[in-house]
Amino acid sequence: HQPNQTELGANIAVTAIKVCMNRWSTGMSFKCFNRQNLAVILLIFQGVFTALSYAHEGCGHSLVANEARRWSQLHRQQQQLLKARQAGPAAAAASAPADRRSTRAVVQQSLNSSIGRPTPRLLAATETVPIRIWVEYQGIDSLSAAGKELLQDVVKISLGVLQKFFKVRRPAPGRLQVRPFCRMWDSANYCNQHQPDFLGGRSDNSCGSAAINGSHIAQYTQCTLGGGSCQTFKGGPGEFTDYYLYITAIQDEHCSSGAVAWALPCLYDDATNRPLLGSANICPEALMNGNTNSGVAVLVHELTHALGFTDDMFDKFIDAEGQPIPEAKVVQAYVDAYGRSTSMIITPTVVKETQAQFGCDRVPGAALENEGGQGSAMAHWEYRWFQGELMVATNLFAVYGKPATMSRITLAFMHDTGWYDVNWDNAGFLNWGWQAGCDFAGKTCLDYAAANPTQQYFCTREQYADTVNTVCTFDG
Repeated sequence: HQPNQTELGANIAVTAIKVCMNRWSTGMSFKCFNRQNLAVILLIFQGVFTALSYAHEGCGHSLVANEARRWSQLHRQQQQLLKARQAGPAAAAASAPADRRSTRAVVQQSLNSSIGRPTPRLLAATETVPIRIWVEYQGIDSLSAAGKELLQDVVKISLGVLQKFFKVRRPAPGRLQVRPFCRMWDSANYCNQHQPDFLGGRSDNSCGSAAINGSHIAQYTQCTLGGGSCQTFKGGPGEFTDYYLYITAIQDEHCSSGAVAWALPCLYDDATNRPLLGSANICPEALMNGNTNSGVAVLVHELTHALGFTDDMFDKFIDAEGQPIPEAKVVQAYVDAYGRSTSMIITPTVVKETQAQFGCDRVPGAALENEGGQGSAMAHWEYRWFQGELMVATNLFAVYGKPATMSRITLAFMHDTGWYDVNWDNAGFLNWGWQAGCDFAGKTCLDYAAANPTQQYFCTREQYADTVNTVCTFDG
């Protein structure tokens, strides 16, 4: 069993302390602190500090997964209603959730009316440039001048990293104006409530900890039941961008729960399903206690979630022609070597790159994490398969002291969404499991280790007992 990072730090500390305590019990206590045994002291401090620093760095996306899912469900519901509207008013009313339907007799309205929502238009694929992300800072007043500078440095570098990898296939032809969701259609095909709503309604206009900026929202019309009274939000000018990102630095309850940062998408494109607007929060205490490099690693991970790497997106993939891909062709259930039910991504490029990674043409896809609850499970790569990859479910991803890498596995996922062109030349090399064969993915750790005595991925109980500074923990 390869370690999670908290286990690793804790085990180093406990192992080193046990060495000293054993020497103390045999009258050798002071030898723990002589120069000859300085390594023991270093191991203690390394273990303690590793445990303390790693313990709070789980993926923050799991803490906002419920909100991300609500936005995703709004998009899913709206797409169903938009399709039904094209089939006629009766179909639109029938497809609406029961608690959203009006029981009043209303006058039928033409689907071509300007009051109805415009039918989404799929933009033609054009020559692409690195993804453009418009950043707006909110809620950073509590930071010192140095804190603001550090935050801006982390954000700037993180966006530069993402631009190395991703281009948007169907960018907006001009200024990006994002359509709000219609939360409530009546049976006459009038939208009675939007989210966000800038017409004085009761809608929550927040995305995470940030307030959605009305200047980024497209024109929309909102009416009372049956169209008795309608108002139009004129829409904002928008910006020349592919994505609106609101950055906050608030020490919220998620930070107190151990997060370093979190991010989520909120609004999507009607035509392509691509996320267009989201927010990220960087916890101030973690920001000031860390450094630029660690902050960038965490933020790039979280922003990759906000760009679409999450289980809420599995039903939103599109093909090269812009047509929806059935979720059953994106993800499927399987039983792993331990007999546990889990899931894997089975899109063509992901399958190809996973097989190349392990040197096995029988691997049916890339396994997803099956532990950690909502926002962790299914929203990250399986740690046993992809340790050291940027998109595993811990924010300190290093293996053997090496930094995390945006590998071809993650690039394949983003490519297969249908939203992005990826720069394969910039993909990082993932040495964990490289050319390790079919058994690496298909067998348990113990069986793989027994069949491959010289492997260095997993350890036996005996190997762990004989090693002080091991990178493994024994799981039986």
